[in-house]
Amino acid sequence: MSMQHFHEVLTSVNKPAIMPLSRGNIVELKASILIVDEDPNLRKAVSFILRRKGYPTATAKNGQEVVKRMGEGSYNVVFMDLRVLAKEGFSLYQRIREAQPQTGMVLTTRGEMIDPQIKALYNEVRRWLYKPFSMAELFEIVEEFWSGKEKR
Repeated sequence: MSMQHFHEVLTSVNKPAIMPLSRGNIVELKASILIVDEDPNLRKAVSFILRRKGYPTATAKNGQEVVKRMGEGSYNVVFMDLRVLAKEGFSLYQRIREAQPQTGMVLTTRGEMIDPQIKALYNEVRRWLYKPFSMAELFEIVEEFWSGKEKR
């Protein structure tokens, strides 16, 4: 990758901030990912697996932590558990969209529907990940958002 291309990617208006990862003489750019779930074991496991693949991650267990993390940096993708969103209210989703409109949103769910406002998200959110999910499904979604194949 040329330095000019590297600079263009880092300063692109259409993409959130990304973290360069150095592996010897090769610099790779990976998506930054926010994982939001009430289950601490799931948060830790998904974060660990994505980090092992070279993706910088952050985690949050509730809406307050989501807002804090969004203020700390940009994310290419947010994986958010539907139950967290239901507890915090639809306004949390709207705050994320307003703060970082370029960020891809993926809602994770066991298939439950909570209230009419959440049902409205089916038209708004382009990706859903149903639990239990495989790591192959997780990586496929991350790569889609990173490559630009998925609309945000």
